[in-house]
Amino acid sequence: MKGSLFSLPINSYLLILILLLLVIFTGCTSREEVLWVYRPMISIGDDLFGETGHTKQKLSAEWELVGITKQEVSQTEPMVKGKSYYIANDLPVGTEIYGSEEEPEVIYAKPNDTFIKYELMEE
Repeated sequence: MKGSLFSLPINSYLLILILLLLVIFTGCTSREEVLWVYRPMISIGDDLFGETGHTKQKLSAEWELVGITKQEVSQTEPMVKGKSYYIANDLPVGTEIYGSEEEPEVIYAKPNDTFIKYELMEE
């Protein structure tokens, strides 16, 4: 039987197998597998503060409680802005936020016994 699939050389079978596996594995990748994780942020109004990685056990007297987080959003989604309350993407609702008139470009979040520093981000 000339021209049948059974008369192909072994190299052709390997090539067909490799191409078939490539098609299968390429088709199995999901778009949802690639997630972006945004840095920890807090927003209020149009201001966006990014976590610096610096922490303190205590704040000086100039720092006062200015609010609490009222919404938590996913760290894999763009940050929500434009609201009149504090929104965080890495802190639970109810986290205390501290500010100072001397340093309006800095806030501190207190999710537990530690204060985490956030700085105003340039856009």
